[in-house]
Amino acid sequence: MEAVGECAKLRRGVTLGNEMRAARKKRLRTNRRSTRKQPARSLDSVIEAYKKDVDRTLLCENLKLTVEERIRKLDRFIHSLAELRKAGRQICNVER
Repeated sequence: MEAVGECAKLRRGVTLGNEMRAARKKRLRTNRRSTRKQPARSLDSVIEAYKKDVDRTLLCENLKLTVEERIRKLDRFIHSLAELRKAGRQICNVER
């Protein structure tokens, strides 16, 4: 009688492997749902932690500039950074 039950399961296509795949798919769907909710909460906490260290007036001043002005400002900063690196290398070469 038990063999007949197994044959019936095989005919319906519900084998142990299919049952395991179905359970895995269900877990994956559940995990996807839970991970979608988690980043929003954790992201908010990260944002809140960084807000205290952000100078909002500086952000507002930069946003008042045009895109071209911001690019020029960035270019000046990069040039200054290159000059600092060059000076640092010269100091290191003198000390040797």
